[in-house]
Amino acid sequence: LQRRLYRRTRKAMQRMSFIPGKAEREFFHQAKGHLYFGRPAALALADSFVLKMGVRHASLYQLMLAALSEGDIIDVWFGLRDPKEGEEVYEDGELIGHTWAELTQKATGTKKVLWEVGRATAELPSSKLVQAFNAYRDALAHHLNTALPKPWNIPKDEEEEENESPNMGDKSRPPISRALSPSNLFFSAGVMWYFVDLSMDDDTMLLSVPMAAQDAIMLAALIAAAKGTPPTVFAVYQNQPLGRMPDSFMHATWAESADEPEEGEIIIIG
Repeated sequence: LQRRLYRRTRKAMQRMSFIPGKAEREFFHQAKGHLYFGRPAALALADSFVLKMGVRHASLYQLMLAALSEGDIIDVWFGLRDPKEGEEVYEDGELIGHTWAELTQKATGTKKVLWEVGRATAELPSSKLVQAFNAYRDALAHHLNTALPKPWNIPKDEEEEENESPNMGDKSRPPISRALSPSNLFFSAGVMWYFVDLSMDDDTMLLSVPMAAQDAIMLAALIAAAKGTPPTVFAVYQNQPLGRMPDSFMHATWAESADEPEEGEIIIIG
């Protein structure tokens, strides 16, 4: 599995026109709830998704190169099940499950949870959603070699919901975007483009290229190990290929629960 993931990262940057489909849909069913990678795949991730993005990402690239020593392993676990008797049944049908990434350092034997997400994790705040939409449209404009669209005003989150870990608010298990929740991975990975924020601060957003869910998971885990905090991750669902500039967006935490996007509209999952 690790060799296959290594080959994926070497090829992913060769195309901006990535189209999700059957392979992405089947990956998480075949992986049986677990994937892992070590330093060789981490270096390939850094080279493929960060180095080729230019000088603005030099600091992050250096941190990623140093994040894993030889023998260190990052495991990502994901599972899904129906609610049991007495457990809350969500109206939108989202099932119970967590996705979490864990770093094991060979030299000391210590383990650290890099991030975790479940259906109880808070959604991305409005400011991040608008940031994501603006950054997505800017990246698309550069790809299409067209004029940059006027950015939306970023709202101030007046009563931002505390984004707690699904593990009872345990601060040792930092939360990450709902885009990586198991329901999205198992049911919707085949119809969504994933993006990871490569910026070094919260005030800006520098997007990765569009990628498959499994690549986003690995990249988000490595960036969390490098920076000490999880990056912003979101997915885009639309009923047309990446290549047409959207005018607006809707938001959902689970793609299966979202209404079909209208013409000129995308759905941001996170």
